Amino acid sequence: MVFDEYLIKSLITRYNDFPSAGQSCIDLANVISSTKAFRMVVDTIAQHYIDANIDRIVAIETNALPFASAVAYTLNCPLSSIRKYKRTPGEWYEEPHKGVNHTSLYIRKDECNSTDNILLFDDVILSGQTVNTASALIRRSGATINEICCIVAIADGGGVANTQSLDLNLYPLIVL
Repeated sequence: MVFDEYLIKSLITRYNDFPSAGQSCIDLANVISSTKAFRMVVDTIAQHYIDANIDRIVAIETNALPFASAVAYTLNCPLSSIRKYKRTPGEWYEEPHKGVNHTSLYIRKDECNSTDNILLFDDVILSGQTVNTASALIRRSGATINEICCIVAIADGGGVANTQSLDLNLYPLIVL
């Protein structure tokens, strides 16, 4: 299937000043609900990483999980998630994070091995704060981040520069 950037962009909705003044929300729900668009996104990302040295995909919940799950399945790669809340008992790494309705991000201590090469996956990179916090969690586990992947990177949000300051490669499928 050929990647149709125009189709994908037409399904992305941006809400300015939401959830509060000065913030933006990028909604990919229409991309997920379009089987053609969803498959196009997953196939394109999977093709990009088909020969990459990746042992595990770590996705940031919640909106990255549908895409990351399909990419992990396609690449036959294990999937872990960074969470906004501790949802199960056990030992967790925690990093403070100023998010909407949460104050930290978490990953279970047994999710990543020190020998893992990780593909860190998020749906949208706006300011880069979430991937910054997520990368700190992964590094605490001793794993190595191979690259950061996102569906959409917002050019005017500062996230691309913030991600580059982490000294990590960023693969955005679409830049808005």
